[in-house]
Amino acid sequence: MNRAWFDEYIATFNSGDFALCKSRFFTSDVVLQGAKVHAQGDEMIGFLSAMRKTVREEIDILVAAFTDNHILAEAKMSFIADHDAPDFFLEPLRAGEVIQVRYMLSYTLVGDRICKIRTYRWPVGQGLDA
Repeated sequence: MNRAWFDEYIATFNSGDFALCKSRFFTSDVVLQGAKVHAQGDEMIGFLSAMRKTVREEIDILVAAFTDNHILAEAKMSFIADHDAPDFFLEPLRAGEVIQVRYMLSYTLVGDRICKIRTYRWPVGQGLDA
C-alpha cells in the first residue's frame, strides 16, 4: 500500500464512516487487537460505531512505514467526548473533555484490505511531546 491510500483510510476513519471503512478498506473478518479491546468483523464495526456516539476518535499519523503487506504507524490519537462517557475504555470522560494518547498502530494487509489492526499505546497523557 502507499501513503495516499493510507491517508484516504485515515480520513475516512476520522470522519466516522465505519460502513465505508468496512466496504473500502477492511476484510470482512478484520480483527482489532488492543490492550482493552479485541473485536472482529461486524463486532469491530459495532464497537467503533457505539464509541462514536459519545466519543470521537481522531488519528493524527506522525510517521508511517510501508511494506507490501504491512503498515506500521506512530500516531497521536485524540478522543473528544461529545457526551458524558463514564465507561469509556481508557478513562471516564465528561462532555467536552479531550484526552490524547500516543499509539503505535500495526496494520496487516491482504491485497488492498486491512485484515488485522494491532494497537499499542503509551499511558494516557505520556509520550505526546516526543
